[in-house]
Amino acid sequence: MEVENTEKYNFKDYNLKLELLRGLYSLGLEEPSYIQKKVLSSLLSSQNDILVQSPKYTGKKLSFIIYSLQKISKEKKETTQCLILCHTREAVTKIKGIYKEIAKFMNIKIHYLLGGTIKDDIKEISGGAEIIVGTPGRVLDLVNKKILNLNELDFFVIDDIKQMIERDFIETIYNILNVINNKCRKAIFEEYMNNNNEDKKDIKMELNDDIKNKLKIGNDIIIINNKIDDKCRLNNYKIFKITLKEEMKLKILLNIYKIMDISQTIIFCKEENTINEINKSLSDANYVCNTLNEDKSKIISYFKKGQIRILVTNFDVNLEEINLNNKAVMIIYEIPDGIDIYLKTLGRNEFFGREGIIINFATENNKDIINTLEKLIGDSIQELPKEFSNRSEEHTSELQSL
Repeated sequence: MEVENTEKYNFKDYNLKLELLRGLYSLGLEEPSYIQKKVLSSLLSSQNDILVQSPKYTGKKLSFIIYSLQKISKEKKETTQCLILCHTREAVTKIKGIYKEIAKFMNIKIHYLLGGTIKDDIKEISGGAEIIVGTPGRVLDLVNKKILNLNELDFFVIDDIKQMIERDFIETIYNILNVINNKCRKAIFEEYMNNNNEDKKDIKMELNDDIKNKLKIGNDIIIINNKIDDKCRLNNYKIFKITLKEEMKLKILLNIYKIMDISQTIIFCKEENTINEINKSLSDANYVCNTLNEDKSKIISYFKKGQIRILVTNFDVNLEEINLNNKAVMIIYEIPDGIDIYLKTLGRNEFFGREGIIINFATENNKDIINTLEKLIGDSIQELPKEFSNRSEEHTSELQSL
């Protein structure tokens, strides 16, 4: 069963709880991604299970997190109403980070199975955890020990079915499903790597009959396919370049901060020496910046809170962890050797509805990558005004509007 098209363009159009909308708006999230529109429309307008296939960084996790928060009923307070299964504890941690941001104005108790003792789980679950997030083995263990009761469950999520199959978790999930009531909605997600060499038709998820039976997938399940090309991964950015010589980079970087009032910037480099040099130069110029070389989680936390406004890092950084603000600026100080590295780091992350700016520091050696990028987005990359290299106060307001 295919999901019908939706004409809803903003989160407010889905009649979400006010506290939930506050959480979304506080992060600058107003417009859902394509996959979020499809998932929310199908879950809010029908009682069918859904099967979703979409590439990484398209907003899958946020879609089921929003619905889970919307679905929680005050009438069933302090009973487990939603269960989310993840293939690793790292995936549980990622979901925890999103819930923490989105649900901060809601009085909902969420328990994450991230270690600790059975006593800790008993305390949290018996205290009324409406949402449980954990791995299949840990969840089944709690069910078998009569610690976790899933009789009142309304919404059941498998975060990445492909990983569950590869890790031989299907039998465990089957045993969990056997103790869940038949009226519980299921949302099953699969992540795949986008391949531009494939044709652009929708990809149907292929699960063998044995797996379908164990997941209790019926013919009325709604199938949502989302194949995107790499151009779409950069849709939320305005992309510029500064054509310059290598020896001018640091001077022009400092001029950018003199001219533009930027709330958040990430400066990307290839070399560790360059990272340290930029960090020192900006710090000496009294800009609050840091690298991720020390306590990574602590630095990211400071960056989110605005205590650090500039991060200098390599292309291995995970933007999902950082949760960038509107109009955040990405400066590609050293352009990577391949477009895949560029897209992997800067491709749209789990949070949508924002605009960002990418400024490429392009030398003669980067012509091929810039040309490839222009072909990818189907347009020429605009040169940033030359006032950045020769500061002019009269242009300040114009540049700040970028």
